[in-house]
Amino acid sequence: MGEPRVVYTADQIRERLQQIAAQITTDYKDKKLVLVGILKGAAFLLADLARLVPSPVDFEFVDVTISPGDRGEVVNLTYATHIDVSGRHVLILKDGTCLVGQIRARTTYNVFLVLPGGSIESCGN
Repeated sequence: MGEPRVVYTADQIRERLQQIAAQITTDYKDKKLVLVGILKGAAFLLADLARLVPSPVDFEFVDVTISPGDRGEVVNLTYATHIDVSGRHVLILKDGTCLVGQIRARTTYNVFLVLPGGSIESCGN
């Protein structure tokens, strides 16, 4: 086994994160933003972006587990803090390893239950 292959350098990652933070700053200017990270893959992404976005942002982490149920798989969401997102704008950050369809649908449904006047978007694979 040889040296690990570098896919992206630290400078490339930093530059891209700065671009994403600039876009978030533009898209959510004068809006109350909540970043939601799907654990564990989005934890570092969320932390880095939160530091780079100049306006105040709140954040929430959601742990996702899947267990067998009577009629198929059951997606369980465990929230770290329970931030009130009523009327807020929610941006879900996730890595590419989660089960996108099930988790996005379930997370979106749960957040929309308390989101009158806000918005929800997701980024990541």
